[in-house]
Amino acid sequence: MKVKATARAAAETLRGFGRELGEIIVPLACAGCGNYGAALCDDCWLEWQVGAIRAEHLIPAFGRRSQIPLWAAAPYDGAVRQTIVGIKDRGRLDVLNLVSGAALRLAERIGPALQDPAVAQRGPVQVISVPPRKPVWLGRREVELPAHFAQELVAGLGRAGVAAASATVLRQQRWTQDQVGLGRAARLRNRAGSMRLDPASPNLEARAVLVVDDVATTGATMREAVRKLTHAGAIVLGAAVLAVTPLRTPLAEEEEKI
Repeated sequence: MKVKATARAAAETLRGFGRELGEIIVPLACAGCGNYGAALCDDCWLEWQVGAIRAEHLIPAFGRRSQIPLWAAAPYDGAVRQTIVGIKDRGRLDVLNLVSGAALRLAERIGPALQDPAVAQRGPVQVISVPPRKPVWLGRREVELPAHFAQELVAGLGRAGVAAASATVLRQQRWTQDQVGLGRAARLRNRAGSMRLDPASPNLEARAVLVVDDVATTGATMREAVRKLTHAGAIVLGAAVLAVTPLRTPLAEEEEKI
């Protein structure tokens, strides 16, 4: 009897260990709010279903008279913000399907703007993601979100009838300070001159491109990418991000600071 009791206790211990291990491998805490029970609860899922919005007026680095449209899938706030941070910094790959859904919605919105015959004559639209601030091996991230988002956007544009291809074109010219905690003017200075073209990249002269990042706050990173691509002769049709940070200070005041 003692042997059976010991065996049952050991089995229960192993089952408990298995449950704990399973929860590590497949997280059951909501990536948006942290509540236990699902990878993403219904309320947090709804925060992602905003649809594509035009957002260049929210980005100080673009300015009020920007000629470059910026599309975003959602505001970078609440559950959207927590989910993106979870994917980037906590390995929450179980909610990557949100990126696919966001890319599809953006593609449906952007598609008509890219179906102009003049755009089609320039060949497939090159969807170019901003380069990671750190090398992948140093960043220790399981997925480089801008590059993944670019690939999903290419797939979505294809479904919308737009010929597109993702291209690895930009590289970091130098390491830059993490943008978190920097003011808007400091972000611009931090990113200035931080990118270069990959020597192996295709010729961008007169090619139509769409610049992609995961989050736009001040637009400093996006502006530097646009500057570099424009100098290479590319025609930047616009930019797309998963989320845009809500503007809390009037843009006129931000432009004065910059």
